[in-house]
Amino acid sequence: MKRLNTPLIIGCIILILILIVMLFPNLLTDKSPYNLQRLIFSYDETGSLIVDRAPFAPSGEFILGSDDMGRDIYSYILFGTRLTVLLGLLVALGSFAIAVPLAISAGFGHKVSKFIIKKLNIVFSAIPAVIFSFI
Repeated sequence: MKRLNTPLIIGCIILILILIVMLFPNLLTDKSPYNLQRLIFSYDETGSLIVDRAPFAPSGEFILGSDDMGRDIYSYILFGTRLTVLLGLLVALGSFAIAVPLAISAGFGHKVSKFIIKKLNIVFSAIPAVIFSFI
């Protein structure tokens, strides 16, 4: 009997959730991240007017609070998934467009392509070590 590939299933579920959030952010929030709300007016128990200024703390109206301009951070995150996923796809396609011709020319024995690939391999192998040394 075959075993289930649990990390693959979890990854697919996460990817599907991200795609749903990316395609339908209005299902999860009714606010626009571009609306400014600098003041909120409310009344206390005695009936006197209370005026609050942005940034607002997390509440029923602002789930994750707001920024200094009064924009809802939760809706900002939800609507930001579109840009993030699009940017990730463009970066992946751009690196693919550079790497494939470089690899093909290196495969045919072009020495400059081999040199470039070796140097990029060294640079990208050193990045984790540099990050750990900063930490």
